[in-house]
Amino acid sequence: MIRSVWAIWKHKASSNDDSHHEWCSIKYCGYLKSLEKGEEYDHNKHRLPLGIMKAIRPVFDELAHPDTLKKVINGGSQNSNESSHAVLWSLAPKNRYATGVVIDLCAAIAVLSYNDTTTNNDTDSSDESDDSNNIDSNKSIQENVNKGRNDDGVA
Repeated sequence: MIRSVWAIWKHKASSNDDSHHEWCSIKYCGYLKSLEKGEEYDHNKHRLPLGIMKAIRPVFDELAHPDTLKKVINGGSQNSNESSHAVLWSLAPKNRYATGVVIDLCAAIAVLSYNDTTTNNDTDSSDESDDSNNIDSNKSIQENVNKGRNDDGVA
């Protein structure tokens, strides 16, 4: 994975005079694809100036650090929001139109699903003495909401 991180940096730093695509994958690298086809390739279309490359190098140093990469091994994520976003977009795909109400509903379901998953993983299942926050799937949404309200009717 370290090579993959640095392949991106080297790819963007490459110029027509000084190309560095030895770690690139032919899946995404236009330069390698053009070599395979025997065509000319112009790096100026995607090349970033040297000053920018120097400025973003610390970000790549951090991304390629073994401690950072440990977090994403086996499909993990550095960003906890990524998981909740994945649930949201599985309910309401980005490539389909949905009204605001549908998006709000899907977002609520995604948050509930995400929170339920993280809560169940973080707690001991034997500690369910207070079931006021548990949702009964046999009841309607309104019955479950009312179950969570206190005596004043406030949730």
